[in-house]
Amino acid sequence: SNDIVELRHYECEETQGVSDSSSIIKKDRPNKKNVDVPYKSICLNDFVDKCERVDAVKIDVEGAELLVLEGSIKFLNKFKPIILLEVHSEDRFGNVTIEDVEKILKKCDFKYNFLMIDSHYIPECSNYSEFFLDGSQISPSLSYYYISPER
Repeated sequence: SNDIVELRHYECEETQGVSDSSSIIKKDRPNKKNVDVPYKSICLNDFVDKCERVDAVKIDVEGAELLVLEGSIKFLNKFKPIILLEVHSEDRFGNVTIEDVEKILKKCDFKYNFLMIDSHYIPECSNYSEFFLDGSQISPSLSYYYISPER
C-alpha cells in the first residue's frame, strides 16, 4: 500500500484524446496513443480500522483484479462483504480468470460462493460500430460476478 504505480491511459478519438480507458497492464494498442501516469496506490486493507461496517464492494479495475484482491484479505476477513467483480480475460488486461480469483479468495478465513451474472464479448477491432454491424471476430473479454460469503 502507498506504493507509486503507473496507470496507462489510452486516448479516445471520439473525445479528442480524453482518456478512453486506463489499466495497470501496459499493453500497446494499435492506433491509440497512450501516456503512463504515476499514482499513489492504496489497498482495501488500509481501511480495516477506518470502517465499522461494509456490506458490499464493487471492483472494476481493468485488469488489476488480482492485485486488488491480494491487498484486501484482512479487509474481507473482517467485513465479509458481497463482492461485485468485473473480471477481464483479454490479453490486454492480463488474462485474469475466475480461477485466479478463487485461488486468492481461498486465503480468506471463510468461503465465498460465485455466480456469474453477465458476460460480454468485445471485438478485437477498434471500431465497435463495425463489429456490431458486420459481426466481426470476437473474443471473450469480461464477465461480471456476484461473489457472496457463505453464511
